[in-house]
Amino acid sequence: MAGVTCGEGEGPNLISRLPNAVLGSIISLLPTRDGARTKILSSRWRPLWRISPLNFDTRDRSIFFSPKIVSHILSKHQGPCRRFDMRFSSQSCKMLDDWLRSRSLNSLEELYFWPHTRLPPSVLCFSSPLRVANFKCCHFQDGVARQFRFPNLQNLILGQVTISEDSLDAVVVGSPALKCLVLNYCSGFHHINISSSSLECVGVYFPVSAHGIRLRKVIIENAPRLERLLHHGPFEETLDISIISAPKLKMLGRLTDEISRLQFGTNIFKGLCGSKIETPIHSVKVLALRFKTLSLDMIIDFMKCFPCIKNMYIETFSITMDDQFSDDDVDHIECLNRHLKTLVLGYYRGYKSHVDFAKFFLVKAKILESMVLDVRPEKNTQSQRWLENQRSQLQVEERPSVGTCIDFTCLDNYVDLGDIHELSDPFECRWLKIKLKYILLSLDNKFWRSNDPDMSRAVESHGHDLISLLPDAILSRIISLLPTKDGARTQVLSSRWHPLWCSAPLNLDTRGTDIFDGTISRILSIQ
Repeated sequence: MAGVTCGEGEGPNLISRLPNAVLGSIISLLPTRDGARTKILSSRWRPLWRISPLNFDTRDRSIFFSPKIVSHILSKHQGPCRRFDMRFSSQSCKMLDDWLRSRSLNSLEELYFWPHTRLPPSVLCFSSPLRVANFKCCHFQDGVARQFRFPNLQNLILGQVTISEDSLDAVVVGSPALKCLVLNYCSGFHHINISSSSLECVGVYFPVSAHGIRLRKVIIENAPRLERLLHHGPFEETLDISIISAPKLKMLGRLTDEISRLQFGTNIFKGLCGSKIETPIHSVKVLALRFKTLSLDMIIDFMKCFPCIKNMYIETFSITMDDQFSDDDVDHIECLNRHLKTLVLGYYRGYKSHVDFAKFFLVKAKILESMVLDVRPEKNTQSQRWLENQRSQLQVEERPSVGTCIDFTCLDNYVDLGDIHELSDPFECRWLKIKLKYILLSLDNKFWRSNDPDMSRAVESHGHDLISLLPDAILSRIISLLPTKDGARTQVLSSRWHPLWCSAPLNLDTRGTDIFDGTISRILSIQ
């Protein structure tokens, strides 16, 4: 920069020349402790933290947030508080109420509040700007819930919350902009009735209740924008799911064979056996199922009901292949002919019925791109001999989709419902995370040599490019994290990588590079 001089080995302090608003935004992105520490950088920075948007997070275990410290920060901070994260608090109701009434929280946008007591009425004080709310370990009193008015709230997560059916309805009605609702380990009601013109995602997880109050019915009465209905448990025979109107629903699961009844429009499944299928549902693209015992005719019923499934995730302990179908019946299934691209089969054991089930899709799914077989971490499933035997049995002479990639992975069975609003496909991200971990570990031969000689030999013999097998979205995300020059250089890796940089999120950073104005213009025109 012209006119700027600097000492040997030391550059000019250009960051301090930025406007207060920019520096305040930087400080607001830092953890609470680091944000406060910026006061000692220089006289220029000293007053900024007190007037910057506050990111208050008590999860920072490097600092002890005593009630006195919390009260002091909230009373002295002159700027707005954008995020207030009080997840590990067991303070008195009066103290929590005083904190929530602090003027620093008047412009609060994100609230993570786990009070381990009843929800204080002061939670309603900052209803207007709030966009994200996460309440856990508390009791929603009916009087507070009826006053729930959050016109800009988009994401609401309730975990281990006691709330009545009427109060839950009032919370949804009082959030007209709500896009994502997650109910995790909640209690106090038997039914969920969703009628919202704004909701795009609903996730519920209910284990068997120790208090006798169990979820019995989920009704999606009117949800014109709903795209995801994610159900993770319970495994109870009394659950009834009715989807009356959800014309844009794209993702449905995880459904279990212990659900007593599933109704989607005029289609009715009793015990997840297709007993009445009248109108195909073309909107559903992702379907997740969990069965104790799986028969092929059940899957075919689902593919007939949801003919446009692209990604299907199946977890089962036992598979029967006694069903008899003529080729004419199967060859006319639209899902197999035109849509199914990814199949994930959980609890794969390599038994004959498992192999036959997998081969059915390899033969019949004409555009299948990826088959993931989830094996349990047992000794026999980790040997090279077992893997080679399975791959040999899965060889099909006349495979319609010759490019199908078959992967053996070991998945976990947990989907974090708290993040479902941020993931394009939570089920896909679950096995891709494990698959990516497997790939990275495979690149480190020392790891396998020190733990499993058979796996070590398998890795050494498995020399093809595993990273390139990941979907475009994952590779694009990797590219977006690279410096501009390195990201552009990925085009020369292979034909698989060549088009990705042009469509990946751009990280344009000219620091420390020889990028000129003409190059920048060309990059912006290509991207």
